[in-house]
Amino acid sequence: MENRDAWNRRRFVVAAPLLTIGVSGCMRFAADESATQPESDPSIETVTAPSSVRLETDAEIGVDVANDASVRRDVTVTVDLENHAEYSEQATLEPESETTVDVSVPAAETGRHRLSVDVREAGEDDDVLDEWDETLTVTGRLLTLEWGETFVPAEHAGVSEDTRDLAFACFELRLREGDEVFATYAVDSEPDVEFLAGAYPSQLLEDDRLEEFDGERGRWLGTDEQRTELVLIDHEAVDRADTLELHGYSLLEAETTVEARTDGETTDTAGVPTRGDGESVIEIDLESSVDGS
Repeated sequence: MENRDAWNRRRFVVAAPLLTIGVSGCMRFAADESATQPESDPSIETVTAPSSVRLETDAEIGVDVANDASVRRDVTVTVDLENHAEYSEQATLEPESETTVDVSVPAAETGRHRLSVDVREAGEDDDVLDEWDETLTVTGRLLTLEWGETFVPAEHAGVSEDTRDLAFACFELRLREGDEVFATYAVDSEPDVEFLAGAYPSQLLEDDRLEEFDGERGRWLGTDEQRTELVLIDHEAVDRADTLELHGYSLLEAETTVEARTDGETTDTAGVPTRGDGESVIEIDLESSVDGS
C-alpha cells in the first residue's frame, strides 16, 4: 500500500506542469506560446482622390497601403474608372510599414463614374487583398473647331510681320436655347472656358495680353493646324443649349466653313464670315450632325 501511495504522488507531480489553476479554481491548459500566428495581408489605409475633375485632365489618386506583417510584400495597386480603363502601379512593401502609391487616371469622359481601387498580390490577378470605391465626377464638354481656312497677315500685307495662322478673333461665347441666351462667357480668364489648343494665347489669362478689336478684347483662333480645342466646364449647360455663338471678327477674304465636334462627334458645319462683315457671329448648331440627322 505504501508503494502505491508513493507512485500516486509521483504521478501527480509529473502531471502538474501541464495544468494551471484559474482564479475561480477551474483548471485550464496553458497557452502554447511557440505556436505561429498567421501574417496579415496588406490593406488600404486611406485613398486620397478628388470628388471632381475637369475633362481632359488627370485625376491624381494617392493610395496608402499598410503592411503589418513581418515580411516584405510585393503588391499591385490598380485604379479602375467605371471599367473604362485600368491603371496599375507596382509597389514593394517593407515589413511593418506604410507606403503611398500614386496613380494618374485620365478623365476622358464626362459624367459620374465609379472609381475603384484594389490591392493584389503581385502576379496574382485573382487574389484581391483589399478594395475601395467611391464616385468621381468628370465635368466639361470638349468642343473642337476645324477651320476650313486660315489667314497669315504677313503674306497679305507688306507692313505686317504677323506670321500666325488666324481664322477668327473671338471675344465672347454664348449658349442659346431657342431665342434665349442663358450663358455668356468671356475668353480671357473665364474659369468656365479653357482653351486647350488652337488659340493665341491658349492659357488662362489674368493680365492685359489679350489683343483688342475695336474696344473688345479677345483671342485669335486658328493656328497652323487649323484646329481649336476648348472645354466648356459646365457640360449641363452645353447639353441644354441648342446653339453655340462665337462673337468676334474674321480676317478671311472669302467665305469658308468651320466643322464643330463635341466630344469627338461632328455636330455641325457652320459658315465663317469674311473681314468685310465686321463684327459678326458664327452660329453652331449643337443638335445637328453633318448629315442633318
